[in-house]
Amino acid sequence: MPAAMGASGAAPQVQTGVQQPAVNNHTPSNPFFPKTSIVRFDTANPQAMLGKVKEFNDVIDASMQMNEETFGILQSFVNVTGDGTQGDSPTSQQLDVLWRLLQWPTDKVFPAIDILRLAIRHPAVNQHYCNTKDGEEFLSHLLGLASPSSPPANRMLVFRTLCNTFAQQDGRQLMATKMDNILSTVSESVAIKNKNMNIAMATLLLNFAVELHTSNDVEAKSQCLSVVSTMVASEPDAEASFRLLVAMGTLMTGDDNSVAIVRSLDVLAYVSKLAASKEPAKVRDCAKLVAQMLN
Repeated sequence: MPAAMGASGAAPQVQTGVQQPAVNNHTPSNPFFPKTSIVRFDTANPQAMLGKVKEFNDVIDASMQMNEETFGILQSFVNVTGDGTQGDSPTSQQLDVLWRLLQWPTDKVFPAIDILRLAIRHPAVNQHYCNTKDGEEFLSHLLGLASPSSPPANRMLVFRTLCNTFAQQDGRQLMATKMDNILSTVSESVAIKNKNMNIAMATLLLNFAVELHTSNDVEAKSQCLSVVSTMVASEPDAEASFRLLVAMGTLMTGDDNSVAIVRSLDVLAYVSKLAASKEPAKVRDCAKLVAQMLN
């Protein structure tokens, strides 16, 4: 394998600002779906991330601690990859430092995951971790950090990282290849009432829907719709519900099989409840359009 963070305290004050799902105005009557571009989590405070790494580095087991030179390498990596654009390419040494950081104990690893969330958008970083040789080990480690035994902050940040993994071709291919494993990990967190985590999970499902919209893979669409429907039925907050509705509508648009699948999942009652709500208007209006497709 290639070798918004919070104030002090055990739990991070994660940033809630995320890229909103840009709508595609295909018709005046339906500005919500089908969605044709992925949604990313781009908001960041790199200095806060590095500050949290430094704080944890002072108290972590000596065998895992970074010296000042290694911390400087990490700083350079964040500077090179933080905005996610092509720009300069990170060095193998910088990539190795991040990978070592991702091995930290579960209660100290969240700033490393957040650094990865930003870096994975960079073409060179995406290719380095998601290529066909190393991608399986990389993803397996990430999904381990999103397991039920992992702190909620880790799980939320892993889901955000996976959303951003779609930003480049290697990442999209890895996500498609390992969709079963990823959806299984999402399913393990569906029942948790955590706004930021729920939005990240819903966004991940929406990105899968975007990728599957033009696909003929009925089984993959069915798997995605099953998790989407289960999460809708868990009645998450408004923004997560909206993104789930857009995912559902995206997969059903122009696809009678997907419509039949959603009908079989008995989710109409939950969609109708959202369609009858007063606010937010976008949730209500999107739910009405989804309900029309199911009736």
